[in-house]
This record gives sequence, C-alpha cells and structure tokens, in this order.
Amino acid sequence: MRTGQDARPIRVLSVIHSAAFGGPHNQALAIARTMPGVELAVVTPNESGDAPSRLSNAGVRVVTLDLRRPRASLRNQPLGDLLRRYPAQVLSLVELIRRYEIDVVEAHGLMNLDAPVAAKLSGRAVVWQLIDTRPPRVLRYLLMPALVALSDVVMTTGLALAETYPGARFRPGRLRTFVPPVLTRCSDRSERPAIRAMLGVDPGDVLVAAIGNINPQKGFGDLIEALAWQATSKELPKRPALRIRGSIQAGHGSHAANLAELARRRGFGDLAVKEFEPGLSVDKLLLAADIFALTSQPRSEGIPTVVLEAMAAGLPVVANDVGALREIIQDAKTGYLVQPGDVRTLRQRLATLISDPKLRAAIGDAASVDALVVASPKTFASAMLDAYTTALASTKRGRITHSHIPETQ
Repeated sequence: MRTGQDARPIRVLSVIHSAAFGGPHNQALAIARTMPGVELAVVTPNESGDAPSRLSNAGVRVVTLDLRRPRASLRNQPLGDLLRRYPAQVLSLVELIRRYEIDVVEAHGLMNLDAPVAAKLSGRAVVWQLIDTRPPRVLRYLLMPALVALSDVVMTTGLALAETYPGARFRPGRLRTFVPPVLTRCSDRSERPAIRAMLGVDPGDVLVAAIGNINPQKGFGDLIEALAWQATSKELPKRPALRIRGSIQAGHGSHAANLAELARRRGFGDLAVKEFEPGLSVDKLLLAADIFALTSQPRSEGIPTVVLEAMAAGLPVVANDVGALREIIQDAKTGYLVQPGDVRTLRQRLATLISDPKLRAAIGDAASVDALVVASPKTFASAMLDAYTTALASTKRGRITHSHIPETQ
C-alpha cells in the first residue's frame, strides 16, 4: 500500500459531451488550478466549439472522441445511429481509462451513460454530476435506477436540483451538493469605456448583458421581447442596450440566426446577438454591463456558473427562478427572481434597475459579497476532493492505491 509521499495523485477522467465551453469545462479549469492532488484528463466530442482549445491552453489534457449523446427530445434524434455507435464509444472510453490509469470517472448529465458504463467495466469509481434539469420527467424516472446502480457518488448543484431527480437522495451518504466555482477575475475598471466602445454601446446607455450557449433552453427571446417593451415606455424613453453573447452549439445555428433577426426587428441592431468577438471574454463583458439577465426555461439550469460570475463582478441579476438559483439569489436583496415565461414581471424588474443606478449598485454590491464566499474555488475544490475520496473508498482500487491524498491549495 502506498503511503505518505509515495501516494500518487488521484487520476480523474471527466467526460463532457459538449465542445462548447460551459459549466463542466469551467469545473475542469478549477480542478487543474486548485487541486494539485488530482491529475485530470477531459474528453470532449470532436465537434466545433471553443472548449478543447481553452482547456488545452490552460494546461489541461484534452482528448477528443466521436462522442454521440442522447437528446432530451426525440425530435431529430438519430436513435439508430446512436445505438450502432454507442458500444464502440463505450469501448473507446474503456481504452482511455486503462491507458491513463484512471481512478475516478466523472460523468455529467443523467442521459450520458457511456462514461459510467465504461468505468464499471474497468473497475473504476464513478462520480456522477446532475447539473441541470433538462431531461424530461419520464426520462428521469426511467434512468435514475441506472444512475443509482452505477454511481459511487452523486453530485447536484444545490438541494433543489436533487429533489427533481427521483432516487437521488435514496442513499444520503452518496449525495453531495456543490456550487460551481467562479474563476473569472474582475478586469481593470479603466477598461470599461474601451470595451463598451468595442461593443457599440454609447457611454450613457444602460447595458443589459446575457451570456450562455445560444440554444432554445436559454430563453433569450423572452429577454429581447422584455427589453423591446421599454422602447415605448414613458417612464424609460431611452432604449437600454442589449448584448447576448455565447457559443453557438452544434445543431443550433438556425436558432441563433432567428434570435439575431428578432433582435434586429425589435430595434437592437446587428450587434445584439453574436458569438464572442475576438478579445472579448466573460469578465470583460461583465465589466462593460450594468445588469445581467438569465431567462432560461423551466427544464434547463441547475446553478449556472455565469450567474455567479455576474454576481461576483458586482452586477444585479434578474433571473428566472429555475434549478437551484433560489439557493444563491436572495430575491430583492442580491438580485430578482422571476417565474419562467412571465415576461411582464421580467420587464418590471429590468425597468426598476434600469431607472435606478443607486439600486443597481446596492444590489450588485450585496451580490458580490455572497458570490465570492459561496462560489470560491477553494470551497469547490474541497467538495470535489470529498467526492473523489468517497467514491474511491468504495472501490478495491481506491483502498489499494490511495491511503494518503494531498490537500488542495
């Protein structure tokens, strides 16, 4: 048995079924930066997206495979192709697990069974994250028995999310909740005028920003309609500026084009809906913004990382009450929560903030204090280390090779 300094780091394979940078990729960056006791490799699909390059540039080992994933909707689901390719996909993951001598396989999302199956075929521990509410209820009931059987630890972003998955709390000793980490750093305030100029925002405009992969579940159309209403408001005669930025995921190009056209028709111009411009990052867009909005649909989020990033940057957030957002946003204190689809209330909350700069500052300051505590990378690293060691303890491999685990930074 290895002890003391002879014990090697935990080797983790994180299988992420999207090449568009999102919450799981942000977690990978946090693990690489804050957990010297973990050697991480990330698997992503070989499709268009910025995640592989961003992770590689940060020193994370990235492997791209022909990963197919089930869709939450049967519409346009190539089931035959998926069933034909899935066995080979599982075997490819088995080969990676053995090649890199992986100890823990990390899966993301209820419907992605390939990684847990490959882990169990290889005798490895499984940490399975449920980070959103996208799967329909019927699929949650059908697939949760597989999750309970295959996982050694189940992680959810907040308790509210766990409640939406039947069986997630059947074995309390295996359930772990966590808050995604905030890694972005506030840019120099002196950059704000230049960034706003790059975005085509006038100095006197109130800028409402929204960030997320551009797909239907993000509900960006509701935000466009809510802000378009302000154009004819006697109380707010000056139209606020709107900038929606994010990656266009594979299969959602037409949706992004339709959103851009809707924004043009509502008078927001050609710059309202786009992918990130070269040189523009999340932290810079948040620095340029005055308000952050999240209008995701009911079956969508857990705790989106970008909401925590906006709060940490001192922005007031107006968000749909989805997933576990109620666990991090105090309504009317650190932001506003709105019921999904209630465009009228969304308009009212945005109008209140647009018209009152002192209120924007007060709510933003309170949000920043909260976010920097609950979403600290150190807190996240502690939660992940607990999950990995708990999962390893349930396997023969963990008992043999890891009698000592280095602490996180």
